[in-house]
Order: sequence, then C-alpha cells, then structure tokens
Amino acid sequence: MKDKKEARKTRTVVIVMAILVLAVIGYAVYVNVFVKETYPQVYIPKPYGGNTTAKVVFTEYSDFQCPACGYAEPIIRTLRAEYRDTIAFRYVHFPLTNIHENAFRAAEASECANDQGKFWEYHDKLFENQRDLGDPLYIRIAEELNLSITSFQACLDTEAKKETVLNDLKESMSKDLKGTPSFFVNDRLVENYTYDAIKSMIDEELKK
Repeated sequence: MKDKKEARKTRTVVIVMAILVLAVIGYAVYVNVFVKETYPQVYIPKPYGGNTTAKVVFTEYSDFQCPACGYAEPIIRTLRAEYRDTIAFRYVHFPLTNIHENAFRAAEASECANDQGKFWEYHDKLFENQRDLGDPLYIRIAEELNLSITSFQACLDTEAKKETVLNDLKESMSKDLKGTPSFFVNDRLVENYTYDAIKSMIDEELKK
C-alpha cells in the first residue's frame, strides 16, 4: 500500500513538473511569435549643434556609410569646435541605400540614440567606426554612451525611427543634391568643402 502511495505521489509530481515546463515553453513561444515588441512612436527632433539661436546655420546632408562623408567629418568636427558659440550646426540624413546597405539602419540607430539625448555623441562614434557599421557596433556604441540598451534595442527592432529617417531623406532629395556629403551655409550651397572654403563662407555670412 505504501509503495502504491509513493508511486502515485511520484507520478503526480512528474505530471505537475511536466505541466509547468509546458506552460513555460508555451509562454515563451507566445511571446516570441504573437507578442510584438513595442516602442513609443514619438517624433523627437534632432538637436542643432553649436549656438542654436545663431543667425548662421550650417546644414550637412550626409550618409554614415559614405566614404566622402567620412573624409569630410574631421573638417566639420573642427568647424563645430571653432564655431560652437557663433553658428548652429544641423545634420540631415541622406542615406544612399542603393550603394550603402548599412546607411539607413545606421541613421535609425542615431535617431534611437537621439531619443535618449545622445544624437551628436552617437553621430561622432558612427563616423569614427564607419567601417564596422552593423548591429553589433550600434549596441556597443549605445553601451559606451550609457544608453538604456533595452529601450535602444526595442527602438531598432521595431524600426520606430524609419519615418524620421525617411522624412530627412525626402528633404535631401528635394534639394536636388549631387551626392553626399552636401553642405549649406544658410541657403548657400558649399561648392568646395575644404576647411578654408567653408570657413570663408561662414565668416561672410556672419558679417551680414
């Protein structure tokens, strides 16, 4: 009799454990298959760099994967440091997706960082690591900038910033630009993006 009771008890424990395991597996499948990750669809404008109230605005239409943009970046960064108190700097996404397969998602990643107040810091690190663009880099940069990785990953996974990047792309295309990078000092197109040429244009606009 005692052996039978022990056997029934053992079977009951096994059945209960099996039910619990199946419940856990079922929940995991449900979450992964049926529950979509969410992220707030809120548009947060990119901040201007430098003096946000300045009368002179330097606008850059650029692509994080573009080699020429990478070449120009040290020049622009020097100008950002030199004129940070006197002009505003604006960045507009112009991902050339037909030749740069990582450009669009890199732009989305920068916008996800913008949601956490770190657009320009993220922007700089993307250009510093231009040859390594991809999700592992995007997460690593987010970690280096102490972003919430859970929130950042959800932003990327849900493509929450797709429309934001597309809106920038529409603006870029409306300018009939020849390529990236393209720069404007106020409404004047920069024909030669050497340091001296851009500096000269900025100084001219500041004197007006």
